[in-house]
Amino acid sequence: MSCVSFHLKNGVVQKGPLNLISNIGNKCLILPQRTSAEPLYLSYQRGGLNHLAINVVADISQSAHLGQLKSVEKKRIRRPPEPQDLANYPCGSMEGSFANEYTDI
Repeated sequence: MSCVSFHLKNGVVQKGPLNLISNIGNKCLILPQRTSAEPLYLSYQRGGLNHLAINVVADISQSAHLGQLKSVEKKRIRRPPEPQDLANYPCGSMEGSFANEYTDI
């Protein structure tokens, strides 16, 4: 799961292909393809695999990554970041607010 979460945090992931994971889970449980994905998400006590839906994990990962980015950028530019700042900072921009003297974050 840690390898998957790395890719979910650091990229824009299309959710359509993520649905294939539930098909793989059904194969692991030796369930027919027509079976829904609920056995993957049920708790162990109820006979499931206790997994989070991969689409939910993708949303959580991207939200957490954005939150961390905002926190680091706020320390860097010493003010709350605007959407344009969030787009420029990961690209290595050294103009405007980013021209400030470097502070180790």
